[in-house]
Amino acid sequence: MPARHRLAGVAAASGIALVLLAGCGGDHDPAVSTSAEPSPSASPTPTPAPTPAASGPVLKVEGVQVNVPVGWKRLDPLVSMVDTAGDPVNTGTISLSSRVSFGSSLDELAKVSMEQSAGKGETRREQDIDLAGLPAYHYVDTRKYRESPWRLDEYGAVHNGQVVQLIMNLDRGLSEAEREQIRTEVLASVVWK
Repeated sequence: MPARHRLAGVAAASGIALVLLAGCGGDHDPAVSTSAEPSPSASPTPTPAPTPAASGPVLKVEGVQVNVPVGWKRLDPLVSMVDTAGDPVNTGTISLSSRVSFGSSLDELAKVSMEQSAGKGETRREQDIDLAGLPAYHYVDTRKYRESPWRLDEYGAVHNGQVVQLIMNLDRGLSEAEREQIRTEVLASVVWK
C-alpha cells in the first residue's frame, strides 16, 4: 500500500506546517503593529513641486523641441539642423541641434564635444542627467570673453538615431541663481517627437 504511506506523509507534513504557522502568530505583541497604517508620530514625506517649464518661444529640430524663457527672441537659422534664441537683455543664447549619431555612445559624444572646446577655457564633465526620460551628458565650459565671465552648459542625448545637443550660453548680467533657474526651466520643457 504505497499510496497510503504517501497520504500519511502528506498529512504529517501538513500538520507540522500548521503547528509551525500557529506558533508564529501565537505571541502577538500589541506594541508591534502589523498594520499598513502609519503611526501617529510618522510624518509624510513631502513631494517636491514639479519644476515649471520655460514657456517662451519654441526651438525645434528633428526629433525634439524646447522652450526658451519668455522675452527671448528666436534668431534666424543659419542651417536647418540648428535652432537658436537670444536673450536681448543679457546677450545669452540657447541653441538646439540635431544630427545623425552613427551609433556613438554618450561618453564618446561628450568627449568629442569637450575636445572641440579644449584649450579655450576650463572644460569639465558634470554628472549625466535624465533629459525628459533619456540619459544625457552634461559638460560645462567656463572662461572669460573680453573680460566678461562666460559659461556654456551643453547637454547631449541620442534619440531615434539622432544626436541632440542643447547648448546654453548664459553669461553677462545674470547671477548664478538666475542662470540655474533658466537652465532648470529650459530642461523641464524638452519634448521628444
